[in-house]
Amino acid sequence: MTRPLILLAALCALSACEREPQPSQPAAPRPPQAQPTTTIWTGMTARPDLTTFTDAAATAGAEPLLRSGGPWTVFAPTNQAFAKLPVEQREPLLQPEHRDDLRALVTYHIAPGRLTAADLAARATAAGGAFDLTTVEGSSLTVSFKDGRLTIKDGAGAVATILEPDEVGANGVFHTIDTALQKNSRTG
Repeated sequence: MTRPLILLAALCALSACEREPQPSQPAAPRPPQAQPTTTIWTGMTARPDLTTFTDAAATAGAEPLLRSGGPWTVFAPTNQAFAKLPVEQREPLLQPEHRDDLRALVTYHIAPGRLTAADLAARATAAGGAFDLTTVEGSSLTVSFKDGRLTIKDGAGAVATILEPDEVGANGVFHTIDTALQKNSRTG
């Protein structure tokens, strides 16, 4: 072998040695993701478009539930969503003798567990497009994912669309919706 070929072979061998994998070093630890310090109750009460729902929850005695415990998923109707309810359904709920009906209405918007929009979409997709979700009230809602939209169908047949997903709190997540949910065509 001529001297230049020997040199070239030696350089190639050295270069191959440098490319061999080095023992792996442990990856630097990831910084912990910040956990929200406020509750979903605090997040909802800070929203001026949710005052009807938060006032109803407070009147119904559901505030302690949303301040602690959980995790919860709340489908929070906007003020405009509540305004769609007929007056004859809304007004009786504000009377003291209908507090149980109001509590049922509020807890029908709350489900156990922290379900983000991605979780809801994945579960609906895995179930063929829709799945039933049991609420704190005890009845179920049907969550659907179609054409990139998440919707919730209530027991009365009305369909609410998630307007703003994934408002995260330390004890759960809430999604604003465009329709107040009802388990049947009348309150209660």
